[in-house]
Amino acid sequence: MTLDRRFSVLGWLAALLFFVLIGRLWFLQVISSPELTEVAAGNRTREVVSESPRGQIFDTNGTVIAGRRESLVVTLDWSGLRHLSEEDRLAVLGEAGHEMNLGGVKIKVDRLESVYERASTRSLQPVIVAEDVSAALWVTLQERGFPGIKAERRTLRVYPFREVASHLIGYVGSVQDQAEADELNGLDDLKPYRPGDEIGRSGIEAEFDRVLRGTPERLLVEVNASNEVVRTIEVLQPGEPGSDVHLTIDIQLQAAAERTVQTELLEAQRRAPCEDCPVHEANAGAMVVLDATDGSLIAAASYPGFAPGEFLFGMTQDQADYLFQSADQPFVNRAISGLYAPGSTFKPFTAYAGITSGARAVDDVWLDEGQYRLTSCEEAASRCVFRNAGSQILGEVDLVDAISRSSDTYFYSLGEELWLNVDAFGVTPVQDAAELFGFGSSTGVSIPSDRAGRVPTPERRRADHRDNPEAYPNEGWFAGDNVNLAIGQGDLLVTPLQLANAYAMIGNEGVRYEPRVVKSITNGVSGRVAKSFDPLVSVAAQLDPVAMNAIRVGLAGATTEGTARTAFVGFDSRIGVAGKTGTAQVAGKADFALFAGYAPVASPSYAISVILEQSGFGGEAAAPAARTMFDYLFEEIDVPLREPFTDPEPIILEPLLDEQGNEVNGYGERIDADGNIMTPEQVAAADALRAAEELAAAEAATAPAPASVSAAPPAPPVSAASAVTPPPAEVTP
Repeated sequence: MTLDRRFSVLGWLAALLFFVLIGRLWFLQVISSPELTEVAAGNRTREVVSESPRGQIFDTNGTVIAGRRESLVVTLDWSGLRHLSEEDRLAVLGEAGHEMNLGGVKIKVDRLESVYERASTRSLQPVIVAEDVSAALWVTLQERGFPGIKAERRTLRVYPFREVASHLIGYVGSVQDQAEADELNGLDDLKPYRPGDEIGRSGIEAEFDRVLRGTPERLLVEVNASNEVVRTIEVLQPGEPGSDVHLTIDIQLQAAAERTVQTELLEAQRRAPCEDCPVHEANAGAMVVLDATDGSLIAAASYPGFAPGEFLFGMTQDQADYLFQSADQPFVNRAISGLYAPGSTFKPFTAYAGITSGARAVDDVWLDEGQYRLTSCEEAASRCVFRNAGSQILGEVDLVDAISRSSDTYFYSLGEELWLNVDAFGVTPVQDAAELFGFGSSTGVSIPSDRAGRVPTPERRRADHRDNPEAYPNEGWFAGDNVNLAIGQGDLLVTPLQLANAYAMIGNEGVRYEPRVVKSITNGVSGRVAKSFDPLVSVAAQLDPVAMNAIRVGLAGATTEGTARTAFVGFDSRIGVAGKTGTAQVAGKADFALFAGYAPVASPSYAISVILEQSGFGGEAAAPAARTMFDYLFEEIDVPLREPFTDPEPIILEPLLDEQGNEVNGYGERIDADGNIMTPEQVAAADALRAAEELAAAEAATAPAPASVSAAPPAPPVSAASAVTPPPAEVTP
């Protein structure tokens, strides 16, 4: 091919390429312009969603018990780091971590890297990595301008009374991942959950989470090539703070109830148990205080408890182990969901069954000889004989005496009589009475984990055996089961809330309210009431007046001349308390102490139940706790005020340690007590000094003791006045 021909071919090829290019440009500019413009805009714009402040929780007097405060925080923004190479990203995180460690925040680089990996599922939602940082660190991070590491002001949850009412209020956590968010969503399109969002995990925080959550702000923003926000294009949805929730709880009486429970547990620990009885561990308990006139929950103490703020600011491993692994179960709201045998506090309901079924009359006299032998029992005597506490002989008693003086044998005989005469009295008269007063079903209180308890019946026994024969080996119901049920033992289980509500029903002549813990919901900005929760009557029963009058007289007598007499000596007789002690037996443990009652006797204003685990007799431990609370309620003694904490709850920061136990920074470098990086020479000197100290300690431990030259003179006698008293024992988890 000649040179001219070659140039000709190249010219035609160049022309062809030129026309192809022109055609392509025409296609892009004219034909595809709208679509490409939309794609380009999509690459420049993002929707950013920001949480709005969470609503507050108030007590009945308007005191904030779960609030919010401003905090200086450090956040990690995945979108600001994703464009960096792994090497550059680790370098940025390393420098930022170094500055944070110098500023008092102990954090490792690999911790920041793990947060980055988790944040990759959250788009433009920054993740908080440190809260309540110093102003100096906050300014330093702003000045350094690390990509993806921001210093911000955030609104955080705060619990001014810390552990007080922790089970009722609950705590908040974060939505863990997209899977959990997807599971939560679908109920409220206006406030969808996203990974990292704050969410109530227990108590009122959980039950009213949708109400307390603010409406998130949704913005359409323009971002640059680094995915950083350049400007706001449009407000898609304005943010709005969450609504406020107002409770019936009185935080001062709640604090007093918790203090009273703990005090009586300490007293029980100091008190010597009866001969051959287990030691009083006295490690847990509960108290419920109800407004008997409308069912409002005034206080619901559960011990041990927890501090909700620990879930916001971090906790040590020991704290986490205690909360989640401890046998004391501090997370369990014993007042609402603790299940207990009611013991003798159940006797009024057995009495009601006995009278209304026709098995007994209120004036029938029973000879209490301290023990009762089942007439239907043909086994060994020890299996057939049931005794009073301490085998106490009470002599002749009627129904009123049997309640006030707590005659077990009276109710043993009644329980067997009801079982032996089912044709006349029915199969389940005691169970029917229990259910009438609210046992065996949920109370309806608006707190998670409200439990129904357990009222055993012959039919349920058979069903339990059929479903789980290993746990329930016996499918039959025998006279002994009815006898145990009559005194509140056996398989019968109730909650403290159920017990208080049942006693309120006794005092209210058959009216039983649904326990109420929330009074109203108000707008978080204007304060206007959005919803009110009025008292709700669950049952208005026409109770047998003869039976109820005898029961009320017996309960009033228990506090003046019966088993609770000692605890209520000196209480204002114009008010009076009607109540019943109980001592529930639990296999392998010390007795559980109980008391339930109401006051005033004539027209109840309050109902109280107390349960103290492994604390001995009800009259010794539980009744004094109830007396203290009645004194507070009727202003016989002043309620010791609990002031809210105004300072932020402390952040728990554990030091970073290497394998030898030396404190290090985020890079693994040894640091001294002031946080300064140690030089190799300083590290060597410190290691040498510690080795010398350990060697000296080892030699001292193995050296023989010096021989005694002469016997020491006897110590002078210690007078009673100069004797040192050991500190009182504390409730140890």
